[in-house]
Amino acid sequence: MADVAMSLLLRKVATMLSEEADLLGGLRAEVEDIEHELIGMQNFLTTGEASIVKNCVDEVRELAYDTEDCIDSFRLHIAKESRPKKEDGCICFLDEALHYLKTLLRRYQIAKEIKKIKAKAERLHQIRSRYQTLPGSSTRQASLQRRNDVRSAAPCVDEDQLVGMEERRSKLMELLRGGDGQLTVISVVGLGGSGKTTVAWNLFEDEGVKETFKYRAWIDVPQQSDYRVLLRNLIRQLQHDRKDLSQGLGSMAELQLANQLKRFLRDKKYMIILDDVREPSVWERIAGAFPDSKNGSRVMVTSQIHNIASHDIGSCGYLTCVYQLPDLQDDEPWDLFRRRAFRANPGFACPKHLEDVAKSIVERCAGLPLAIVTVGGLLANKPHTRYEWNRLRDGLIPVLQSNDRLASVQRILSLGYDDLPAHLKPCILCFGAMQKFKQTRLMRIWTAEGFVQSVEGRTPEDVAMDYLKELANRSMVQVSELEPPGRPTKICRVNGFMHEILKFKCVEHSAYTLLDGQHDGNNNQHGLASPEPPSRKIRRLPVNSSQMYRDMASLLQRTDCASSVRSLIIAIRDQTDPIPVPSPELSNKFVMLRMLDLEGTNVSGLSGLIASCRLLRYLSLRDTNLDSLPKSLGKLLNLETLDLRGTRITRLPAEVIKLHRLRHLHVSCPTSLDRAPRDISLAGWYELLPQPGVSAPLGVGGLTGLVKLALFDIGHGDGVVGELRNLTQLRKLGVRCIRKDDGEQLCAAIEKMSCLRSLVLHSVGTDEPLHLQSLSSPPQLLEHLSLVGPLGNLPTWARLLCSTVRIDLVGSRLMDDPFDAFQGLPNLTHLSLIDAFAGRHLCSSYGGFKRLKMLHLSCLNGLESVTVADGAMPALGQLSIWYCGGLEQVPSGIETLTSLEELQLLGMREEFLRKLTDGGTDRGKVEHIRLIRMIMQLQDGSWRHLVDVDLSDIEGEAEEGGRRRTRGTFLEHRSGEIIKWTRFNL
Repeated sequence: MADVAMSLLLRKVATMLSEEADLLGGLRAEVEDIEHELIGMQNFLTTGEASIVKNCVDEVRELAYDTEDCIDSFRLHIAKESRPKKEDGCICFLDEALHYLKTLLRRYQIAKEIKKIKAKAERLHQIRSRYQTLPGSSTRQASLQRRNDVRSAAPCVDEDQLVGMEERRSKLMELLRGGDGQLTVISVVGLGGSGKTTVAWNLFEDEGVKETFKYRAWIDVPQQSDYRVLLRNLIRQLQHDRKDLSQGLGSMAELQLANQLKRFLRDKKYMIILDDVREPSVWERIAGAFPDSKNGSRVMVTSQIHNIASHDIGSCGYLTCVYQLPDLQDDEPWDLFRRRAFRANPGFACPKHLEDVAKSIVERCAGLPLAIVTVGGLLANKPHTRYEWNRLRDGLIPVLQSNDRLASVQRILSLGYDDLPAHLKPCILCFGAMQKFKQTRLMRIWTAEGFVQSVEGRTPEDVAMDYLKELANRSMVQVSELEPPGRPTKICRVNGFMHEILKFKCVEHSAYTLLDGQHDGNNNQHGLASPEPPSRKIRRLPVNSSQMYRDMASLLQRTDCASSVRSLIIAIRDQTDPIPVPSPELSNKFVMLRMLDLEGTNVSGLSGLIASCRLLRYLSLRDTNLDSLPKSLGKLLNLETLDLRGTRITRLPAEVIKLHRLRHLHVSCPTSLDRAPRDISLAGWYELLPQPGVSAPLGVGGLTGLVKLALFDIGHGDGVVGELRNLTQLRKLGVRCIRKDDGEQLCAAIEKMSCLRSLVLHSVGTDEPLHLQSLSSPPQLLEHLSLVGPLGNLPTWARLLCSTVRIDLVGSRLMDDPFDAFQGLPNLTHLSLIDAFAGRHLCSSYGGFKRLKMLHLSCLNGLESVTVADGAMPALGQLSIWYCGGLEQVPSGIETLTSLEELQLLGMREEFLRKLTDGGTDRGKVEHIRLIRMIMQLQDGSWRHLVDVDLSDIEGEAEEGGRRRTRGTFLEHRSGEIIKWTRFNL
């Protein structure tokens, strides 16, 4: 991790040397010397953090951070960006001279600090030189040996205790034996400890598999440090260790061994398992040694990396299959734990007094079989007392480290982190501070922290997305899509057990200071910081509870820690009264703060803090209760992201147009589709439309670096619409209160936005049409289109949205069937129509909507029928129909939608719903749908989510026990099962 801090720092030093050369003056040579030393140290550390250099790693890391602080201090007090430029040469000279005199003392202080840092660097250089001369200091070899030791120490699991394995085993057995005769490479993918090796070994030893594949080999890849050794082992296993056939292998080169293996396997039916492949280069190097004799041979690769065996497969003509090992489901983790922890009890019964704590421990194991089995085995030999079990639950990670039997589990689960490239390690450590993030928030945090490298021709957002995809590919991060109708949101999270490990890594590498919030006065078992002064400087500080916030305030008041804090994330959901921001005296110390994230926190009094944080790059006040911003916002000249969604702010200070580095500017909007209540009716939409939002500031056209601008009012005749044509780098544009007369200027501006990915346009009211016909063609990269307001007819360019994934239309009142225009779009996956169609029939054609996954129809009062043609919507997974009172039955052809998993119905007529009950005419059409969810309005106006309601059985109301109760029998239809239950309106 020290090499990570070093690589981030070197980028900053290089930028400083290029951008501030004239201001550095005599300091330039000193900074270049430090850069030279840092490069040497980075090379030293990149070979790995072997135990022989472990003692100096912390010093190197702190040196990197101190150097970065010094550079930031230079930028804050001396650099050009803080001073206005003068046109006149004489005035400019005088201004430069005056500035030099004003900053003379600060230059002297920074020069002293740079000399101290240089002295430390030279001392570490001597240490580095001394260690590099010692034998055995190669860390790559040491790291490989540690991995081998870890894997060989992994606990062995009895097959009869592998709950939930049968389904996974059956699926893989089908892949091994099924299909045609072509050689197939099967990648078994999952997080460390998820059971990949166990299920693969079980298949390898299966008698039926042995009968099918006469030639089998198992290679534990991490133990093979030499490709020649790997190939020799393969040949020997496949030749059944016959010495007469293996002679001469020891003297062969790698290519000769590969050819020998290929010749031997030709015309033979074989199965080879390569366990724990961690680098694509491993597969790329040996893939050519496996011939395809069209006889059903199989190669199985277990890995954490999804595309580990997909490299160059096409050129070899192999078939490939990726099998993501599914998580343990429902009660499987609990059953597996009981079989280990209570194996001596009849029926593996858990004592009643331990049930709650035992289930809590299982939850901490996050569904990982390796963790469950190992912890269960440990507890089987512990006294069955709540004290002992609570102690392990509250200190699970320290127990894994201190217990010899369990230490290997923690190390196995850490291998995924250890194998990450240097640029991804600081990114994944964010998940030690918080277990989950919204995708967009996460990538902006990475950018603000400086974790995202500059790549010529690419934006930071694109590079950050590549990082996220790589982490997901390595099974380190799970990206899930929450799909309430019309507004999918991507959430990034890590496994709960991995979160615990990353918390420890954060402390170990000084990445984040994690407060325990326990008031115990000491560092707790996780190595988290208590309210006592820390031994290291605080660089990044996440706060997740009111107690943590009080600990933080106390710690910062009593120490000088605030002066080194770069990142402050406060995400408190358990407070009712607003939490006060740090006092003015303390706020003035946050001079190095680069990221301030208060999303969802009830705060008050930010003016002093904002004024002090002139290096701030990221400021999120999303979903806070703030109603104004101070004028001092204009001093944040480094600010790149300002997120004000969900606040009560209605006016931005005029000084915001001074923020020329701003890239993301978001404000709150009452008509945002993403923020509207899920059960909103048509009347609700039109009540929101006229509510005032935040006016776009005059001069916004000068912020030419903006990539996201949403959702501002522009219809005030102040010239803002015309300024939008200057924002050619925009990727997301969201504007509201658009008048008919604005249409031509707005379309002219949009035509200049070649990078636009998302376009959100809101009319000023229900009677003011959106005039968009003058747009000759849509932006070629447009992925999301949201139009709120009357259209009458779709613009002609609507059929040209070839890159568009999501379309939302609200209040469009189209006369022509929108299905006709949209069904040919090749990439459309989400379509939402809310009062968007005034006709009676929606009809799709054969083969239409090939990729559509979600269809939401709402408030289409004139709609009488929906027809799905054969072959249309083959990928549709969710269908929502809300408030379509004229619709008489479910869509015709719904029975052909074999991918449909969920049908949502809200505010539909009773006659419509009766057809779906037992004996109803439409019942047979929806039997294949996994989940049918009906949402009905109760008599008190509230909503209750129901599932497959049998309206024929509803009785009236009765009073029982002082509570109003509505009786009724309801049916839950899930995976073919019908379960009756009774609804209570409490």
